[in-house]
Amino acid sequence: MEENNRKHIDYNKYLDEVIKEDIYEEIEYIHYANNKHYVIVGIARIQENDEWVNAIIYKPVNGSDKFVRTAEEFFKKFKQVDQNLS
Repeated sequence: MEENNRKHIDYNKYLDEVIKEDIYEEIEYIHYANNKHYVIVGIARIQENDEWVNAIIYKPVNGSDKFVRTAEEFFKKFKQVDQNLS
């Protein structure tokens, strides 16, 4: 079985820190597969396998459509854009 090369993240802990700092709308993320940029516009709860889990509401940087994924799936498929790159 192929091992996931991405660093393990405690998604809920990270999400709690982002919410507490009220900075989630300022952080830009890039999708690993399509290389498009997105921002988080809200936090929600979503039911997965009869259990309520944290979810991310996000949209393209230059778009208005909104999407929802579990926090775990979001952070597996997106990475934070390095703001230091020009």
